[in-house]
Amino acid sequence: MKVLRRIFSYAFRGLLSILISGLFIWLAFRSIDLKSVVGRLQSLPAEPIILCLIGQLAFQILHWVRWGFLLRQMGRIHWGQIFIMGAIGNAALYILPARSGELVRPTLAARQEEINLGQASATSVVERIVDGLLICAIFFSSLLAMKKGTTPRAAYESGLLFLAFLLVGSAILFLSSMYKEKVIRILRGIIGRLSSHWAEMFVGLYEGFIQGIKLLSVRHVLAAYLGLSIALWMIDIVSIYWLFGILSVELPFIAACIVISFLAIGSLIPSGPAQLGVFEFSIILGLEIFAIRAEEAVLLASLFHIMIIGLVLAIGILGFWLDRIKLTRDR
Repeated sequence: MKVLRRIFSYAFRGLLSILISGLFIWLAFRSIDLKSVVGRLQSLPAEPIILCLIGQLAFQILHWVRWGFLLRQMGRIHWGQIFIMGAIGNAALYILPARSGELVRPTLAARQEEINLGQASATSVVERIVDGLLICAIFFSSLLAMKKGTTPRAAYESGLLFLAFLLVGSAILFLSSMYKEKVIRILRGIIGRLSSHWAEMFVGLYEGFIQGIKLLSVRHVLAAYLGLSIALWMIDIVSIYWLFGILSVELPFIAACIVISFLAIGSLIPSGPAQLGVFEFSIILGLEIFAIRAEEAVLLASLFHIMIIGLVLAIGILGFWLDRIKLTRDR
């Protein structure tokens, strides 16, 4: 019965996420002449596409470096293994619906002897919070730099909602680390009624999680992590700014900041595989602020999405192949 419930739960979430993606695909493409968009693909300049692809490759590499830096504070892990885990984890994040791929990287990292699942999960949570706060800083500073009356009120409201979500999550983490012993007593009291074994397992995961979160209280770790995070997002912003070269109008750098911010806010929506629909709709909304025609916005969004998916999946296949080789040698 439990197995059937679990299968039904996964199937329901998967179906719901696909339906959400379908809705956003319809919203993004409902008034678009797809023939004209496809026709434009044949005459696009190569330079902006190549530069964007190089930028996204650099983004992926720095993403592994940042994650590996935090992971290596917990135990000895070879950079080659970090690449394999990061490559497979990122590919799973794009393939699996409703962002369930977030669990893959921590699960792979927990295979290491010196790292448990709680610590590995903390790296993903830290990543989301730091990235979210940086994106909010970029987003609101960009909106303030624009002329009054050019930004729709919904943009401010979406940003504030995103910021509130992050602040509530950060507050919960802060309070749970401050009152660690009380949380442990609550876990043992509630879960212990069902099973003492499960209670101790959850306590172990929680302790490892808090230990991972507290790494950022070390000054040099925090400084290095923030530096890598700022560089990471600047590369992402610059890469899409380069891709703006395929448009018929020239956009300011601030437009790239707005578009990347909309993508980050849209990532909270539990959509289908590769954020289909949500990804395109987020970019279209960001470009609407700068009066970009719908066909051009769809062209850029679709091309950018295809490039990222292709790059992430190609690297993921390489990581999976290297992991199979490593497992074979270990045996």
